[in-house]
Amino acid sequence: MASSANALLTNYVASTMDKYRKGFADGVHDTCPLLYVLKRRGNMRVEDGGNQFHTSVSLDKSNTTFYDPTSDAVMHRTNDVKSGQFKGTVYDWNFLTTKIIINAKEKFLNTGRSAIFNLGRAKISQAKESLAEVIDDNIFDSDANSASAFMGLDLLCTDDGTGVYGGLDPGDGGVYAAWTNQHVDGMANYSDMAEKLGELWRKLKIVKAIPRVIVMTGDGYGAYEAVGQNQAKFTDQKLLDLGFAELTYKGIPIYFTDKCVDGNSKDVTYMLDVRSLGFYVHRQRNVEVEPWRKAELYDEWYMNINWMGGLWCENRRRQGVITWKST
Repeated sequence: MASSANALLTNYVASTMDKYRKGFADGVHDTCPLLYVLKRRGNMRVEDGGNQFHTSVSLDKSNTTFYDPTSDAVMHRTNDVKSGQFKGTVYDWNFLTTKIIINAKEKFLNTGRSAIFNLGRAKISQAKESLAEVIDDNIFDSDANSASAFMGLDLLCTDDGTGVYGGLDPGDGGVYAAWTNQHVDGMANYSDMAEKLGELWRKLKIVKAIPRVIVMTGDGYGAYEAVGQNQAKFTDQKLLDLGFAELTYKGIPIYFTDKCVDGNSKDVTYMLDVRSLGFYVHRQRNVEVEPWRKAELYDEWYMNINWMGGLWCENRRRQGVITWKST
């Protein structure tokens, strides 16, 4: 009986999970609104491995870009790597796994082929939701689930623009002093929502950013809806459906989530240029499904689903945050 159930479970993985592996991975990534945007723009990088993930970095201006007085020609050069002035960002591989367990009672209550397939499908669907939730948590809170989680938006976009991200510290001075994000403070009750969105947008445009997505809390989204409705009375402009991602600011889609809170429990709003922001995943751990195994000490089977990846950024100056903390 036991080996029969195990064989059916293994067959389910072989015949179903292998066939729909890409769809399963897409289901995990597409559940997270920001990951969906990044993937749609082609900013999800699939890598083969290495001890760490590396990207280049743009600091907008280099002290080695100059006019050549000998030829009256414009010379465009990147920072001199040999001088030690420039290096790329470095990110650790972050390993995430979820375990699916089928215990003795569940096995014996689902002994038929159809029953065991349905049980396996339900368990795997639950695991997909769990993976997506943990990844989405870590996008906004680097310490949400583990000290081993990847570096999220809370470390990339800080309320003073500083802090280490990708191995670079703007506090070191020199060329890395530019490795900072744009930041604005707003009223905790969102009473200055329109004003602060405009202030942050102008700061980003000054550094040549093209914001492509705004992420805020549900309360912030509601406050912006109210601002839009008031404006509509005067401009007579028809608002779009107030559904997910349909409300915009200067044409930038707005997403909302309850996870937009910083380390000090203050609500935040992110305005992001996703041209220089993305996600990396390991080719062999992009939602990898292992075979079912029999537990040594318990009468149960288990299966692991593994994922490795994290956020990367190549231009921190073109990312911004509003911290709603003033009273």
